Amino acid sequence: MDFVLTIIKSGALIYTILILARVISSWIHVGMDNPLVGFVYRATEPVLGPLRNFLPDTGPLDLSPAVALIGIVVIEKLMEMLLIAIGG
Repeated sequence: MDFVLTIIKSGALIYTILILARVISSWIHVGMDNPLVGFVYRATEPVLGPLRNFLPDTGPLDLSPAVALIGIVVIEKLMEMLLIAIGG
């Protein structure tokens, strides 16, 4: 069970870092022609895009990264509790 929990926590951390990298790159206006920025956008858009469509329009303020980060924490904790319950 510890291995599965480590995988879940590592995945959550990696995706959190990707979302934060996307937010920071939007602040400093790094071009999409940068391969790293392109990768970050391609990796995060499947989650942030639908969230952006679901959330109310707040003008220039995009709340989808904040909602995604909260969702990551909630899902990570739920998975941890489930694994602890299953594992005893």
